[in-house]
Parts: sequence; structure tokens; C-alpha cells
Amino acid sequence: MMRKGGIIIFATLLLLQSCVKNDIRRAMKYAGENRTELEKVLEHYRKSDSTDGLKLAAAEFLIKNMHGHRSLTGDYAAYCEKIDSLWTPDGKNVPLSEAEPISEYYSKDFTYQYDIDIMSADFLIKNIDMSFDLWRNSQWSKHLSFDDFCEILLPYSCAERMPIMDWKTNLKQDAASYIDHLEMSSDYRNDPKAAVIVVNNEMKRQIAGRKWLNASSIVPVYDYKTFLKAPGWTCDEFSRMCAMLMRAKGIPVVIDYTPQWPDRASSHFWCSFKGLYGKYIKFYPFESNPDRPNFPFAKYAKIFRKTYSPNAEYVRDFNKYKMYPLYDDYFFKDVTDEYMETLNLNIPLKGKYASGEDIAYIATFNNKTWVPIYWGKVRNGAARFSGMGRNITYIVLVCKDGVLEPASDPFFVDIEGNIEYFVAHSQMTVKFNIDRKFPLLKHVFSKMRFLQKGEIQASNDSLFRQFETVAMLPEWGISSGEIGVEQSRPYRYWRFRSSSKKYSCDMAELYFYEDVVGNPIERNGINGSSSAIRSMIDNDPLTYYSASIDDSKFLDLGTPMTFRKLAYIRRGDGNAIMPGDKYEIYYWDNGTWQFHGEYIPTGTSFGVEGLPAGALYYIKGLSRGVHDRIFEFDSDSGRIIWR
Repeated sequence: MMRKGGIIIFATLLLLQSCVKNDIRRAMKYAGENRTELEKVLEHYRKSDSTDGLKLAAAEFLIKNMHGHRSLTGDYAAYCEKIDSLWTPDGKNVPLSEAEPISEYYSKDFTYQYDIDIMSADFLIKNIDMSFDLWRNSQWSKHLSFDDFCEILLPYSCAERMPIMDWKTNLKQDAASYIDHLEMSSDYRNDPKAAVIVVNNEMKRQIAGRKWLNASSIVPVYDYKTFLKAPGWTCDEFSRMCAMLMRAKGIPVVIDYTPQWPDRASSHFWCSFKGLYGKYIKFYPFESNPDRPNFPFAKYAKIFRKTYSPNAEYVRDFNKYKMYPLYDDYFFKDVTDEYMETLNLNIPLKGKYASGEDIAYIATFNNKTWVPIYWGKVRNGAARFSGMGRNITYIVLVCKDGVLEPASDPFFVDIEGNIEYFVAHSQMTVKFNIDRKFPLLKHVFSKMRFLQKGEIQASNDSLFRQFETVAMLPEWGISSGEIGVEQSRPYRYWRFRSSSKKYSCDMAELYFYEDVVGNPIERNGINGSSSAIRSMIDNDPLTYYSASIDDSKFLDLGTPMTFRKLAYIRRGDGNAIMPGDKYEIYYWDNGTWQFHGEYIPTGTSFGVEGLPAGALYYIKGLSRGVHDRIFEFDSDSGRIIWR
């Protein structure tokens, strides 16, 4: 999912410190004219909660941490009704972009007000009473401590800027399936894991066919029935809806996220829950259950958990050092060490940055630029960052007049915690061939059975009663490549077939070369016996043709031709090097990306030479796509290593 912009008004941080220190009186001062409503809540529980005093303590927790939270106000119900009328239950006929004019229209009258200014006593009392009922009477949350309860089940909202609404009542029965009957089994009784699996399975069934979007451009929808009808949502929106559904049933689900992937674009959100034996267990809402997490091989530099109470350290340092605003809000907890063994980094700052700095920021690369993900204090010319992930490339930044500037060379932290800096050595150069602009990730590799082998056959008879197999594709050329052609005569008709009876063989693009060197022939004049097979010559690597072992579809060149070479791009992610596209290569030196050269390849790879050794490199595709990536070159193995 794309990291959303829109920094909240961080001046409110200056007012929040005393709330962090549990100062109810200050919270009342911030409430202004609404203070009477909050005092009603406290007075209500002073009189009615004479047994254990926990409801009063819960009310105090909500009020003292309320400042800084904001909610949408306006005719949200009318907005949801209009959005709902746009979609049919199958959710497939209208893209999300069609909802943008509706969102823009209603957004004109939406405002985001601070909860402490608008919270009513009746709503807060109802929420507290209902939350205690979920905690004390639900079989899924009896193991929670009071502190856990306050952060998970007690809050009246599951997301910043959502409307104040009675979702705990409205969502109690949605996607509930048969969780009320799990207590019949001794194995499942009181275990929230069993409840999460049952509810998530029902959520998956109900949302089937929806897309996972990288970004959403409309005001979020919190009505579940409307939510189900949409053609797709982002991981953030799926996670928020899941947390609401689960908490409404007393299941202690939280939202965890990484503010920026360390090896690709965007942030990512998912859910976890407080397990029966104290550990938080990860799952991906609407997709994968506990013990089968989404992105099981992913790298994480930092992982945060959304909270109701503010991050006291961030608030304190932000105010003291006038920090660069890193996040959209300050309601989070660092839980990286719950997911992995972390390490503390102590990184010396370069040159003029070695003195006079109090705070520095550690960043990862998001395919386009360095994105700060955490902050650290500078002492004796070095920045210290606690609890960082391993096997990741970082850089340290400092803020000067509101602008982030590199204060270290990029560096790689290996799995053992060793640090290797990337430093350009102009006296030594490297050369290599590159055939992709982005690493081959799991979702592509997992389709390898459809991306292996295959045959190219040619004939002068469109029925292929006589043909010649002129090329065999390699078993492990699953991304792209080039192969020689052996034909006894010129041929007009060409077809691609699978080599396996068991699997189809997928191909995105096929290029024909009359000479071993030079450009491929112009493909605009090639016809196909079907629209499907023309996917191989449409110059779009994201469309593909799926061929069986007895496929009869063919390409018609119009006249018999002899070729010396073929180039191919398999079905994939669109990041293989494409003939005729433009690419740029950069290397990092002197605190910035240095341009090395522009390339327009004739095949599915191109050679690069004269780059300073030891540097961090960057390939940028100018013709298509958004996935560009940094990498290094290992001279010993002759391999490109993506970072």
C-alpha cells in the first residue's frame, strides 16, 4: 500500500505532554466548552463504579489520552449511502475510481475535529460499558490485563479520522459465523486464535474477488455491507475493518504496520492478536490466517502497533528537538523486537554533520527516494538508532531548514549485524549485464511451473501439417532471455507451445531478430490467429499468452522469414528489461545520485561498464512502471544483488 501523505497539525504535540503524564486537569482544559461532557463521564463512574474502580480508571485513560485524536464530522451516512448505491453485490462492475467524484462532493462538507472537543458523555459511557461487557463476558478476552484491555478493546475508534459511530453494536454479528459454538470444543474454548480463524475465514468468503489496492483515493468506508461491495481496498483499510469486526466480538485484535518496506515501495498494514499465552500472533485480514502470514519472507526495518495512547518518547523528542515530522500521527508503539531479533546501530555522521546535531533519522529506499522511518539521538558525532531490523540497506539523514540531507554513506546491515558502507571508488570500475530493473519476488517465482521450457515451432502451412521446432526455451529462463534459432528454410507461421502435458506455458512478449545483433523486426505488421496470442506482440509485459502442449494458435508474419535469434519475456511483474525502452543508471557519491548513462536496449538485457566499484547503484525505468531499485554488484560472483 502507498504511504499516504497529509501530516497532522503537529503543534498539538506541544499540548500533549501533560496528557501523557496522566494529567486529567489539563485534558479538561484542552476540552474547553466540551469539558462538561467529560466531567459527566468521570462523575458517572465515581458514583456507579464503587466495586473495583476499573471503569473510572478506564474513563480516565480515554480522557487523558484523547487530545490529538480526530474524527470525521459531516453527513457521513449520506456519503456511505451514495457510495453503496454505486456498487452491486459482486463488486466487479464499477472500479473504485468511479467513486472519486462522490467522495470529492461529500468531502467538501467533511471536517476533522478533535475528539476532546466533540465527545459526548452518553457515547463515551456507552462505549465504556460495552467494552467492559466484551472484556468480562466474552470468552476471547478474559486473558487480557487491564492495560491490554485499555489499548485494545476499550477505544471507541479503530482508526484516526474515522467518524464517531456505534460500531461495537453494529458489527457484533457481521462475519461472526459460528464463533459462539467454539466453546463446545475444549481445544478451542477461550482461545482467541480459534475465533480469529473462524471470523477471518468468513471475512475471506464474503470479500472473495476483491482486489488489493496500492492506494485509495476516496474517503474510507466503515459500513461493512458497503465495504463488501467495493471492488477493492488497501491493506490499511482491510486491517481497520478487520480490527472493528473482531473487537466488536471481544476478540483482542490490533493493527501492526511497517511505515516503509526496506526493499520496495510503500508501507504495509496487517493485524495481530494477543494470544492466550501472552504473545501477539500475526495474520493478514481477509486473506491468511494465523501461522500462515502474508509476506512470510519479507524484510522489516521497523514495525509499529497502532495504539490509543501516544508514543511518549516521540512526543517528548519532537517537542524538545523540533523534529522533522516522521509519521501521520503519534499513536503508535515500536514492536519490532516482537517480530525479530533487532540490533542497535551507532552510525558516525560525515563531515559537517558530525557536530551540532541533536537528532538524526534513519531511512530506507522506496524505489524513488530515501524515506525516514525512525529517529535517533546524536552523541559525540554518531547517531544511535535502537531496535533496527537486519539484512537491510539504510542511510542516515539530518534535517536542515525543513529539508532532509544525507549525513552518512548508504550502508548495508547483514543478518549478523555487520555493517558495510557503500563507497564509490572511481579508480576502479565494474561492468555487468542487467536484465531486470527490480528483483524477482516470490509472487513471480511461485508461478515457475508456468514459466519453464516451451517450444517455438514454424511452418509455411497455417494448419501446421508440416512444421519445424526451431527453438527450445530453457528450464530456468523464467523471467526473460534470448535464444538462438535453427531453421532449415524461411517460415511464415510461428507458434508457441508448452513442453508439458501437465502445465500451460505462459509468455508475455516474443521478439524476432534477423541478425544476432541489432534490433528486432517491427511487430506491428504481425497478425495473430486470435486476440489471445497477440498478447505476445502487444508491447505490454503485463498481458500474456498461456499455451498448452497441443495449442494451434499462431502468429502470421505475412511472408516467410529467417531468424537468427529470439528474445522473450515471460509472464511476470513487468520489470524485465524490454527492447526499445529507456533506462537510466546512477551511482551514489558525494551525498547524491550521480547520473552514469541512458540505455535503450535492443534485447532483454544491456551491458553497463565504467561504474565506480564499491558504490550503490540505481536503475530507473523511464518508459513504464513504478518499480525501480537500488543494487550492488558482487565482482567475485558476477551477480547483481538487489538492495
